[in-house]
Amino acid sequence: MATIWLGGSVLVILLYQREIKNGNHGSSDLSNHYLKIQTFRRLSWICFFILFVTGLYNLFVRGYNWYDLFGSEFWLGYFGETLMVKLLLFTGVLACAAVNDFLLRNLNTGKPYIQSEETIRLNKKSFLLLRLNLVLGFCILFCAVMLVRGRPW
Repeated sequence: MATIWLGGSVLVILLYQREIKNGNHGSSDLSNHYLKIQTFRRLSWICFFILFVTGLYNLFVRGYNWYDLFGSEFWLGYFGETLMVKLLLFTGVLACAAVNDFLLRNLNTGKPYIQSEETIRLNKKSFLLLRLNLVLGFCILFCAVMLVRGRPW
């Protein structure tokens, strides 16, 4: 699921970047890309849910339980600190995705392929949030590797 989400994020960013660079405001390609982006948005929320559930499952398989998660000793150790950073990054990803999906995209409803100055501005903000989301996603991936393999320092 992480591969689908990260790969899809890269694809959506490349689509956005191509359209912004070429200035194809109002083309049929933009409306086709918009449909692909809408489909990916729905898929990304499914991925987020599955990643959260599998993350909990992995914690329980490693021998942790709910009592450990609510105890302060768990969060003071290496594993707990790394997991806390990962959870905070995941919260950041969810916040960026929610702002992008529910705020910016709702303002851009109607005919997304007809570009006004406001729509272009919103698309640029959306593009910025997508790039931030991708960076946070790679940071989460780094934390996930550290949880399994240990810190590199």
